[in-house]
Order: sequence, then structure tokens, then C-alpha cells
Amino acid sequence: MAPRAAVVHVDVDVEPEAVWSALTRPVELSTWLARVVEGAPGPGPGYSLEHDSGVRTRHVVRRWERRSRLTISWEVPDQPKTTVGFDMEVLEEGSRVTVRHEDLTDPVEQAATWHRRLEYLAAHLAGQDLPMDQFWATHDELVAAYSPS
Repeated sequence: MAPRAAVVHVDVDVEPEAVWSALTRPVELSTWLARVVEGAPGPGPGYSLEHDSGVRTRHVVRRWERRSRLTISWEVPDQPKTTVGFDMEVLEEGSRVTVRHEDLTDPVEQAATWHRRLEYLAAHLAGQDLPMDQFWATHDELVAAYSPS
């Protein structure tokens, strides 16, 4: 089966600069995605994140267009390398953040995971960080919602 993509978006009541900060500043990344444990998000040799499950992912920036587009490689141990893009669009009130995770053999689980991550991002941008230990609480329901009928 050909690789596919998971595409999910969220509208937030902040300007793209605040979204950009949440995507690129280690202290903010740790509130909604994962903790930076090596390197620094940005152009350069790359960085590693440690997720709440203890899994480490490795990333290299492919596109760095401040306040509009960030594309990174996404490497999980023992899995094929994928690509994640974050696009920011200015709305009449706030911004739309779209995540496109590409090169997936089965995008349903990733769509559900990014849906939940974007809920955490939106909460962070609203000043109401959600507890990481509750991240997986609704994951199965989201997988079912994204599964083809």
C-alpha cells in the first residue's frame, strides 16, 4: 500500500507568532508535545524529543519559515522515517494550525494522535496546559472517529 498522510487542524485565538513560539521553544514544546532532550529546535543538526511514554524521536528541520511553515523529519526507533509539517494561517480572529504527517502506511492512528496533540497545543496557547498523564485517555475514541466507516 502506498504511503499516505494524516492531516488535522485546529483554530486558536492567537497570532501565528505565538503558535511559532509553541512549535520551536523547548519550554513550550514540553507542555503539549514532548521534552527536548538533545539539540535545539531550529535549523541545524537536529534535536531529539522524549515523549511521555519514554519514546525518543529524532528530528531535523527541513523548512523553517517563521510564523508560516515548519517542516521536520520524524524518526521513531525501528519505524520508517516520516515527515511532519506545521502550517500557520492567519484568520480573521486568530490562527489556523494544520499538521500534515506524511509517508505513513496507516494514517488513522497518527490522525488521532495529532488531533489530541492539537487539543493540547490549543489549551497551552489559551494558558490552560492539560496534564500529560491524561493524553491517551480519549485516544481509542479518536482512532474510531478517524477510521473509515
